[in-house]
Amino acid sequence: MVQLKGSNMRPVHTPRWFAALALIALIAPATACSSDDAPNRATQAQTQHHAPPEAIRPTVDGDALRGSAQYDYDIATSLTEAAGKADVVAVGRVTGWSDGRLVHDGDEALKHAVLELHVDRAFAGTDDETLYVELSRGGTLINPDGSEQELRKGERYAQRFIDDLTHAAPIGVRVLVLGVESPSDAEVEAAGGNTVVKTWTAPVSEATLLRGVPQGLFFEDQDGSYVSGVVEQADVELGSWPAARGEKADSFQRLLDELEAHHR
Repeated sequence: MVQLKGSNMRPVHTPRWFAALALIALIAPATACSSDDAPNRATQAQTQHHAPPEAIRPTVDGDALRGSAQYDYDIATSLTEAAGKADVVAVGRVTGWSDGRLVHDGDEALKHAVLELHVDRAFAGTDDETLYVELSRGGTLINPDGSEQELRKGERYAQRFIDDLTHAAPIGVRVLVLGVESPSDAEVEAAGGNTVVKTWTAPVSEATLLRGVPQGLFFEDQDGSYVSGVVEQADVELGSWPAARGEKADSFQRLLDELEAHHR
C-alpha cells in the first residue's frame, strides 16, 4: 500500500523486491496532493541526449529528483565510506532521461526512470563511456485488473514524469554515481509478489543498468555544491562529508578531489 496526503491515509508499504535484493527498504509512495496538472502528461520512453554535452551549471531541483521515497539503510558518515559500498564510481555529464521499468507489487504500480550519462572520469568498476542509472519516479495505486485507481477530486499521484526529471537535472549537468548493478527482471519477480509489466531495453548491447547506493547519486548545482539525487540532502551533509557544517561552496568538486586522492 502507499501513503496519500490528505484525509485518506493508508499505511506505507515496502516493496519486497527492492528491500530483498538491494538490501535497503525502499518505500515508493504514490502521494496525492492538490494540483491542476493535466493527467495525461507523457511518460513514454523518450531519451533526450546530446553526447557528450558541454558541462553546465543550472539550478538543480533535488526535491523533484528525490520525490517522496524513503530509505532505511546504514548511513555512511563520509564519501569514502559510501563509495566503499559501490561497485562503480564515476563522474560524468547527463546526456538524457528515459522511461524505465514498470513493476506491479500488489496494489501498487512502481515506476522508474533511467538516467543516461557520459563518463568523464571512472574512479572504479567500469571502462564504459556511457552509464545508465535507474531511479524511482513514484507510482500509483492500481485495481486488480491493473488499471489506475481514481483519486478524489483535487488529488493527484506525486509521480515524476520524464520532462520533470529533465528540467530537474538538464542535459550537461555533472553527475557523480556510486553505483551497483540493479536487480534483473528475473530477480525482481523471484523476490515474490512482483510482476515486471514493462521492462527496460538497453539502447546498446551489453549495457549494465545501475542504481545508486542510497548516498550515491550527486548532481552539481549552480553554485558548485552537490545535490543528492536519492536520499535526503541532510544525509550527505553530516560527519566528514564535504558539505558538512554548512561548507557547501564548490562541494561537488571536493567530492571529486576526495575520490581522486582515494584512488591514487
